[in-house]
Amino acid sequence: MDIVKNLDGIVVNLVDYKDNDVIATFLTKQYGFIQVYVKGRKKISSKSYYLINEFNEIKFDLSKLNLSGLSTFKSGTSTTMLDYTNLSVEASACLMLMGELLNKIKSNNEFNHDAFYKHTKHTIHELSSDNHLYEALNKFIYQVLKINGITLVIDRCVSCANNSSIVGFDINNHGFICSDCLHENTESIISDRKVLETIYLLDSDTYKASGSSVDKTVFKLLYYYLKEDLGIYLKSGQYLY
Repeated sequence: MDIVKNLDGIVVNLVDYKDNDVIATFLTKQYGFIQVYVKGRKKISSKSYYLINEFNEIKFDLSKLNLSGLSTFKSGTSTTMLDYTNLSVEASACLMLMGELLNKIKSNNEFNHDAFYKHTKHTIHELSSDNHLYEALNKFIYQVLKINGITLVIDRCVSCANNSSIVGFDINNHGFICSDCLHENTESIISDRKVLETIYLLDSDTYKASGSSVDKTVFKLLYYYLKEDLGIYLKSGQYLY
């Protein structure tokens, strides 16, 4: 394809290529994940040296677009550059996990690119601002599960579709459970009301400070589904347990 201009992209990953070049993974608003060859990126005199770094958001042009292979970077300008200097250890760990997760799912491009791009951008902003760390990360993981076909039933009972008398979350069946469907075996049931309220808000735009123990419980639940349902193991996950 000819030159493609004015793409909106977030740098997800950088891999060294030859002496001074890199292969950058971008999450773009227009095309989802693309792999881009950036010539001379490792030279400190290069315009792309500071521009193309993980989690920077840039507007850029490609001299060649190849959705099934390697595209070629032409030029770009910064929209938002991530400042790591004042990040807390926990915020850094959340961003590390987010970056690792994005790299694990980059082969899947069957999703609403614009919506996921906006959600990713918002999550990076929240994490880099040290705001709502676990809430933002949990909502992001929830979206990743959704675009990879893992649905959590959080608006009704997973067994009978009743939307009242919810008493727990059934881990094995991926959803809320009502009092009528709750049987004797409760080992896989989460019944803490604050945890249930936090799970219910995963698909909303509302951020609620639930407390670190509650948010970490929800994180562990979502991380469990990443591992068990999608086979995704994240090394950085150990820093958040």
